[in-house]
Amino acid sequence: MATKQYAQERVYYNVSKKRLETTKNTRVSTPHKWPSHQDIQIEFYNYNPLQYEISVGDSAASFFMDQESTFSKFVVLPNVPAVTATAPTPAPPVTPSPGAGGSDPAVAVAPKPKKKKGPPPLPPCNTLDALTKRFNELSNDINNRTRTYKEFLLHVERINDAVANLKQLPTLSTTIVNEEINNTFLIPMNKFLEDRTTPLSNAPAQVTSRHITALENEMYEGISNLVKEIPDIRKKAEAENTNCDKFVEKYKKLSDGLAELDKKTSEMATNRVDKILPAFNKTMSVYTQIRIWLKEEPSFVSSPVTITKDIHVISVYKRPLDQTQKSLYSTINIEPKKGFKIDFAGGIFISGLHDKAYTLKTKDSIFTKKYLVDGVPRDTTVQETFSSIYEKKGEKASLGGMIYMHAHSQNATFFNYGMSIGFGALFNDQARFTLALGPTLIIGKSQRLNINFGIAMADVERLRSPYEPEVWYNGRIDNVPTDKVRDISYLFGLSWNVK
Repeated sequence: MATKQYAQERVYYNVSKKRLETTKNTRVSTPHKWPSHQDIQIEFYNYNPLQYEISVGDSAASFFMDQESTFSKFVVLPNVPAVTATAPTPAPPVTPSPGAGGSDPAVAVAPKPKKKKGPPPLPPCNTLDALTKRFNELSNDINNRTRTYKEFLLHVERINDAVANLKQLPTLSTTIVNEEINNTFLIPMNKFLEDRTTPLSNAPAQVTSRHITALENEMYEGISNLVKEIPDIRKKAEAENTNCDKFVEKYKKLSDGLAELDKKTSEMATNRVDKILPAFNKTMSVYTQIRIWLKEEPSFVSSPVTITKDIHVISVYKRPLDQTQKSLYSTINIEPKKGFKIDFAGGIFISGLHDKAYTLKTKDSIFTKKYLVDGVPRDTTVQETFSSIYEKKGEKASLGGMIYMHAHSQNATFFNYGMSIGFGALFNDQARFTLALGPTLIIGKSQRLNINFGIAMADVERLRSPYEPEVWYNGRIDNVPTDKVRDISYLFGLSWNVK
C-alpha cells in the first residue's frame, strides 16, 4: 500500500539503479547531506511493485492483492436435451353434401357414421405442444446467453494475464501499463462486445471496475430473466391436465426437461455467488489498483526519518510478494549538515597538573653569639641544628583518564568544532578527581575521534605555607610539611566516541 504523504521535502531513490536522487533521474553525491534533526522522506521509483515489496523501517510500499487466476471454469452450460413435441392434429376434411351446388350426381356419397353414445373425446394438446416448443426455445436461449456470459468472464480473466505479463518486467511505467491493459484486455473485450452490448471506452484510463461489473450484472441478468419463465411454463402446462389427450405422456417429458433446466440454472446461480463473484471481485480489486498506473505512476514514500546520526544509514528491505521474509536490499547514507550535537566520549589526557616532591637537608653549626652581661657584650660559642627543604627534580606533567561531554557542530565535513567538559582522574601517586574545560576538534565524518584542549583543575601536593624551598630553618624538620591545594594547568587529550 502506498504510505502516508507528508509536506516536507523528499529525495528520490532509484531502486533499479540503487542510487539516491534529488530529482528523478538526476544523480546526487553519495552520501547525501540533509539538515541535522530534520525529517527526510524517500520516494522509491523505477521498480516493479508486482514482484516485490519495498520497506523502510515501519513503512512498506506494498501494492497488489492476490487474485483468482480463473473463474469462468465455474460456469457450466445447462445443455438440457430438447423435448420432442408432436405436431398439432390437423382438422378432418370436409365432405360436400349431395345436391350441393357444383356437385356431381354420379358420385356416390358415403353415409355419415352414426355417433356413438358416451363422453366426447378430448381435443388435441395444442397448448401443451406450444409450451413444449417455448421450453425448447428457452433452453437454447439460456444456453446461448450462458455461453456468452462464460466468454465474457474469459475476457475479464485477461486482466490477470496482463498483470502476469507486467510481473515479468523489471520496472513499470504509465506507458507500459497502458499498452499491456489495452492490448491484452480492452481491445479483445470490445471486439467481443460488438453486436452484443455497448462496448467499453477505448481509453484504458476511462474504464473502471464499475463498468466491468455493470456488464457482468447485465449479462447474468439476461440469463436470470429467462429462468423466471420456467415456473410460468410449468404452471400453464399443469393447467392442461383436463384439456387435452395424451397429457400424461407429453407433460412428463416437458416437466422432466423443466426440472433439469431449473436444477442446472440453480447450480449456476449458486456457483456465481459462492465462487465466481468472489474471484471476479478480487480481479476487479487488482484492476482498480493497476488502473492507478493508467493515469500516473503512483508514489511510494517512506515514513519520515529523523536524521540524528553523524552518518545516518537508512536500510532498504525487499520482500518478494510470494514470500514472508524480507531481506536487506541496499543502504542509503545520509550525512547531517547545519547541526548541533551533544555526545560523550572517553579517553586520556596529559596535563601540567602534578605533585611536587621534596627532600630534607639538615646541618649542625657552631657559631658565636654575643650576649650582654652587666651591660658588657661577651662572645659565647653555640652549637645548633638547621633544616632546609629542597624540591626534587621530576616530571612536570601527569597522565589521567577522562570522560568528556562534547557540544559541537554536526556537519558532514572532516572537521567539526565544539567545547567540552571533562570529568576524570589524575593518575599520580594517588588518584585525584579532575575537571576539564576547553575547545574540542572532532575529526572524521563519523565524528568519533576527538582532540581536546583547555585547562584542567585538580588537587595537588604543595609545600605548606609559610615554608619555602631552599630556606634554612632553625631546628630539625623530620617530615616535609605539605598540603593539598587546588591547581589549574593546561590539558591536551584524545578521546573516542563509542556510539
